[in-house]
Amino acid sequence: MSDKSMATSWNRRHDEDHGCLSLTPHLVRDAVEQLEKLRARVSLQLMAEHFQRNMPVTRDTKALIEELRVEADKAVKRGWLRKFADGAYSLSNLKWQASVDEYGYDNL
Repeated sequence: MSDKSMATSWNRRHDEDHGCLSLTPHLVRDAVEQLEKLRARVSLQLMAEHFQRNMPVTRDTKALIEELRVEADKAVKRGWLRKFADGAYSLSNLKWQASVDEYGYDNL
């Protein structure tokens, strides 16, 4: 069984309160990297759908989106992602990274 199908079937067998994966900024960054292959900017809703399809996370979309928002903002502070005014995210480019390194966290 592939990792993807294992995560999906695992998610279906367990209810929301048991065995859910905690997200990290690194997991969020990796998801944006995967999703960015399909589009330039990645919304929190798209990330939530991605995690619910591929990993054992909560099925409560509102709670997942809030957790994603927190972890994605941590990834922005670390320079791994860039956040746009519309709330979408993309991978950080070198120019953005240099700005973060030189001036610190920029509240977009």
